[in-house]
Amino acid sequence: MTSFANAGIKRIINGAIPHTPDGNPLVGPMPGVPNAWACCGSSIGIAQGAGCGTFLPGG
Repeated sequence: MTSFANAGIKRIINGAIPHTPDGNPLVGPMPGVPNAWACCGSSIGIAQGAGCGTFLPGG
């Protein structure tokens, strides 16, 4: 059994990886959602995560 099955997860759905047209990540506050920030759409995935995280509150 996999760890997913042990956790009770029965189905996993993978979709397309979201990228922005210009390759820059979407980083900043989410409109209309207090205390929520976005850091997504990176063209290189997790490689940009650490750098983007430094610009978020508490990063």
